[in-house]
Amino acid sequence: MNWPSGVALDSSGNLYIADAANDRIRVLTPASSSVLAITGPSSLPAGQVGVAYAATTVTATGGSGSYAWSATGLPAGLGMGSATGIISGTPTANSGSPYSVQVTVTDSNSAKTTGAYSLTINAAPVNLPLIIGRLQRRQWPCGDCSQ
Repeated sequence: MNWPSGVALDSSGNLYIADAANDRIRVLTPASSSVLAITGPSSLPAGQVGVAYAATTVTATGGSGSYAWSATGLPAGLGMGSATGIISGTPTANSGSPYSVQVTVTDSNSAKTTGAYSLTINAAPVNLPLIIGRLQRRQWPCGDCSQ
């Protein structure tokens, strides 16, 4: 935690701590003294339209039990494995790039934390047709047009 900027307590006794420097909300639950935190990666690799995205695992520590993952703001064609935290797929568009992606992890006690990422998806390369042939010399009607 680098820059705590606010705290809140819900009716279940969960303590929420806003960490402004890391764009995260940390949750402490009464059943666990271990802070649930997204620990990586520090950034998401760029992708390209029409090319399989380099599968990227978002990781967490703390909390209790198993984790459930979700993400919002991913471009069309990408998704996150709810049990694995892996972002994968093949982007189909890049309008709106860079994307603001919010990743949420929830532990077995329903404690949650979120992480913010920026994701750039580059356009597909433009493939120009290759034209093979002979260029013909053209005769201009003026004869010598350099005058």
